[in-house]
This record gives sequence, C-alpha cells and structure tokens, in this order.
Amino acid sequence: MKLKITTLAAGILLCSVLLCGCSKMELGDMFDEDAVLRKSEEAIGYFNDGDYQAIIDMGGDSLKDEITVEDFDAQAAPKKEKLGAFKEITKEEVLGTVDKDTGMNYAGSIITAKYEHGRLKFTISYDEDMKLVQFAIK
Repeated sequence: MKLKITTLAAGILLCSVLLCGCSKMELGDMFDEDAVLRKSEEAIGYFNDGDYQAIIDMGGDSLKDEITVEDFDAQAAPKKEKLGAFKEITKEEVLGTVDKDTGMNYAGSIITAKYEHGRLKFTISYDEDMKLVQFAIK
C-alpha cells in the first residue's frame, strides 16, 4: 500500500526523474540541500508522531485542498502499526528538477527510514517557496 499526497505536477516530475533511471539532478540555486533534508526530516518526524495536520500545513493551498487529516490517518495508520517504532534514518538523497512546461524548479528528497519491523522509503518534494507538494511512502 502506498500513501501518496501530491500535486499532479510534482508527482509526475519526480516520478519521471526516478523512473528514467537518471542520475541525481542538481538542485536549483534557490534550494539549499541541508535545508531540504532538515525540512524533510521534520515532515518524517510529524509522520512518526501522527501529526498529519502539521504535514498538511507544510504544503501550499493545493495540497491542503487534496487531503484531510482523516484521509491521511486512514492511509498511514495501518502502515505505521505494522512497522512499529521508528529507529533511524538510514539513507538520504536530494535531487532537483525543472518542470519544462512551467519553468518551475522543484527540490526533492528520497529518505529511507528503519522501523522496528521494516523500512519505509519517503519521497518528499518542495516547490520554489519550500512548500510541500509531495509526501509519499513506500
């Protein structure tokens, strides 16, 4: 089961980068790699604490219109219950890309986290204003 909370543009954008097997793309000048990782780790902390409203609040209006706390919980709770307690982040990668149609820059992180009974891979993306546009787990 996958939890996907995304805007269409960022989801297509990040998926195309990942599915093409492209090498890591450089972040645009408006992004700082450490800031992207810190913000992503913050979102994962909210996820682990079950504070889904805080994750939603990290996004822009389009994200806030797409999902409710109840929807988020319904999708996340079974996964979290199965995995048990969060242990540590084991891998982090940051990438960037530009939407060719709009010229918008996006930053994303792919973070693997270890839990008591398994692992989750988080794909988290931000627009140029560092507003959350995608929060997906697998």
